[in-house]
Amino acid sequence: MKDKTCEKIMNEYLMLDKNERVPLKITFHMLKCRKCRKQIKILSLAEKQLAAPLKIQIPVTDSTIENILKKLSPDLHKRILKKTVSTAGWISGGIILFLCLIMLMKFTGELNSRSLFLLCSLMNALIVTVYCTIFVISNIDIFIKKISTKGFVKG
Repeated sequence: MKDKTCEKIMNEYLMLDKNERVPLKITFHMLKCRKCRKQIKILSLAEKQLAAPLKIQIPVTDSTIENILKKLSPDLHKRILKKTVSTAGWISGGIILFLCLIMLMKFTGELNSRSLFLLCSLMNALIVTVYCTIFVISNIDIFIKKISTKGFVKG
């Protein structure tokens, strides 16, 4: 009779989640039953021993992340390293855009129409805003790294 009770109590104990409060029924049984108390103590010690290696801190540096990426997928590692941003295209595109906008403003200024000049100025502002937004969005990683290295972002 006692073995069936002990087995039932042990099953209930093993169904508990980690760090869950032990019900009163199991606690009272452990106080009375030396065999169950010893088994639960052994289980607790075993769990602590198995969890110990997981508590070792591994320094997370760029080299360890690169090594892990190489082991997981060499192809992925190569694709990530190849992804570099060329600012030459953005600068040349910006210069061409700026020159076109200046020529457009000069042309509309010669027409002596204030409303057309205002409309052209608003369109220029919109185009520059869109261009800058696309630049920032496509190079967001660089901006985040620059901000975090300057100490603006704590994390």
